[in-house]
Amino acid sequence: MPKNLYSDIYHILKGEIDSDVYPPKTILPGEEELSERFSVTRNTIRRALKNCNLRAWFTQ
Repeated sequence: MPKNLYSDIYHILKGEIDSDVYPPKTILPGEEELSERFSVTRNTIRRALKNCNLRAWFTQ
């Protein structure tokens, strides 16, 4: 089964959050910046961020 891009991005962001690239109370880059970084659409970024939000790693 092929993996979804948003799942890959979710795991990358999770790793960065876990390793304090984004420490507590840090604002994550916006959708536009993340979409440019990962070369994906903003909708893909939204899905990745939604997965993070559902797991209560941060609030928007």
